[in-house]
Amino acid sequence: MPTASLEFTLFMNTAGVAQGMGRARKEVAAGLRGLAQAAKDESKRIEDALASITAFRELKKGVTDAKAEWVKAQTEATRLGAALNQVGPPTKAMVKEFEKAKKIAAEAQSKFQDQSVALNSLRTSMAAAGVSTTGLAATQ
Repeated sequence: MPTASLEFTLFMNTAGVAQGMGRARKEVAAGLRGLAQAAKDESKRIEDALASITAFRELKKGVTDAKAEWVKAQTEATRLGAALNQVGPPTKAMVKEFEKAKKIAAEAQSKFQDQSVALNSLRTSMAAAGVSTTGLAATQ
């Protein structure tokens, strides 16, 4: 009889350990799933931030290039305007060339302004996402 009681006690303790291990395994698995999802979410956030940084750099370069084009076009239009004022009555070709230069300068200015607005919008959305653009400008 004492042997049967000991066997029953060992059997019950073994079952309790197995149940505890089963619960622990489920809890660990649930914790790992949570960690995997957190890692996936963080990876997505980092990918999005890197895409924003790439877009910012490209747009920043575009703004710089557009400003240079605008300044160049404006300088040419100013030069042609001054040349028209220095001669007698301008020819139709001179007036046409001046008007074309003014149009190119206006288009270049518009492109520069549009890209500047887009850059500022991207800068704002990046700041809202916790990505500072201050250091990005310094690394270019």
